[in-house]
Amino acid sequence: MKVTIEETAREFILKRGGAVTVRLETIGTAGGPAIEAVVYTSVPADKENYEEMETPEGIRVYVKRGDPVDEAGLRLERRRVGYNLRLVARGIGMW
Repeated sequence: MKVTIEETAREFILKRGGAVTVRLETIGTAGGPAIEAVVYTSVPADKENYEEMETPEGIRVYVKRGDPVDEAGLRLERRRVGYNLRLVARGIGMW
């Protein structure tokens, strides 16, 4: 699996231990449930349920087994969501 990490996201992840977990979760919205990619800067407790890889920079990336990743790969970025600056994942999900 190809993983691209934007520079500011890479710095953010490395400052927080160098591991990132990506998975799809069902969240509640005003319009009903939605499936969204969530990103955590930690190692999952149930590592056996994740595909694990390491980037050339030494970042360990865990992606939940069975979550569809685009052929172009996974891209991690820092983006402003409302007032917060968050890590976001592109290239995962059914869209």
